Amino acid sequence: SEGGVWAAPSAYWQSMRKANGAAVNSAVLGNDCARRYTGVSFSADHYSEIVLAAVPTGGQLFFQYALARMNATAGCYMLTTAPDVSTTTLQLYRVSDAGALTQIGTNITLGAAMAGGDAMRLGVAGTTLTCTYKGSVVRSATDSTFASGQPAIGAWAQNAGSDIVLIT
Repeated sequence: SEGGVWAAPSAYWQSMRKANGAAVNSAVLGNDCARRYTGVSFSADHYSEIVLAAVPTGGQLFFQYALARMNATAGCYMLTTAPDVSTTTLQLYRVSDAGALTQIGTNITLGAAMAGGDAMRLGVAGTTLTCTYKGSVVRSATDSTFASGQPAIGAWAQNAGSDIVLIT
């Protein structure tokens, strides 16, 4: 929790931890993991940006999340890698307090495969959601479900190794 500045939502999301300066999945594999940053007060207009870790042997990216307006229960907006679709695909979702995912728009297709060191960002301003990848806007959308919340990070790993580095 780094002194309590990273808080666990009360529902749906599992824990994350830090290892060697990077965020890793919890010991509970096959679950979505997330933490919201509560160390300072944020306005409703904010962003979450993550840097993808090196792609593990075999090219599996895992699922890595930039989360915005996460509330204390679990609800938020989520920009995610989509390794089950392709290494060139991102997706934008609204996540309910119960963990139900509703995709906002269609899949976001990038011009090249994602790689370690690439940055992805989900920004929110008013009802506008802006997704950027490597500094370029790849999607803008509108949704009014969440009017406030905190920036957050998250991930899901389907590998048995509990020290799989996901994001830095």
